[in-house]
Amino acid sequence: MTPTVTVVLVILGIAVVFLGMLVIGMLRSHAQILSTLSEIGYDVEHGGTPTQPTRRGQRTEHNHTTASTIEGVRGLTPDGESVALPLTGSRGLGLLAFLSGSCSSCSVFWSGLDRPDNVLGVEGLRPIVVTLGPDEESPTRIASRASGRVPVVMSTEAWDELGVPGAPHFALVDMRTGSILGEGTSNSVEGLSDFVRDSLDDLAWSQRVNRPRSDIGRENRVDRELLDAGIHPGDERLRHTPGSLEDPTPSEGES
Repeated sequence: MTPTVTVVLVILGIAVVFLGMLVIGMLRSHAQILSTLSEIGYDVEHGGTPTQPTRRGQRTEHNHTTASTIEGVRGLTPDGESVALPLTGSRGLGLLAFLSGSCSSCSVFWSGLDRPDNVLGVEGLRPIVVTLGPDEESPTRIASRASGRVPVVMSTEAWDELGVPGAPHFALVDMRTGSILGEGTSNSVEGLSDFVRDSLDDLAWSQRVNRPRSDIGRENRVDRELLDAGIHPGDERLRHTPGSLEDPTPSEGES
């Protein structure tokens, strides 16, 4: 074997070894990529179809039957203390904000709802942040998001009770009865404010439309009697101002 052939064989051998190492590295890298995709929620066995993550505010399974009332929220604070916040027997409205510590759409609400003033412009509205429990959410991350001005409860039970599909999600609650007045999602504090006002307006509309027939008939009868007496909408006699009701004229003999 000539020296030239020997050199060529050595070069080819080195090239084969190099290519083999390159292939092994690519296969290892590919396996790591598939493992990562599987962990973040991609079905690698069915064409890479995205699936729901099982942590950080998203559930693969949840209760689709939404409760119409909720008595309270029970769970743990981010510091690990047990807490139970009632949602019945008091005045005002409760706003349950179902948020997550790593959800990008939730960040605006962590800061917005934690302001000392009521950014939603509704008097008597009490925000309560509800995350998944410590088994499905990071307590340390939740603690870093909360400032302490708004109660934060880690409660998977509350998510299941209301059938919350993911974060962010909001439920407006009548704190006298625990009735759910409205549910929905938003991507801004302004949009959340619109959601609250729309829920209250829809409730007022529903109460007006569903009034008992006796009330509607009574109002119609009063309207007809006022019109027969010549009193139309906007008449000054329909308005009462202080001093407009005069005492009757004293009868003879009274001083």
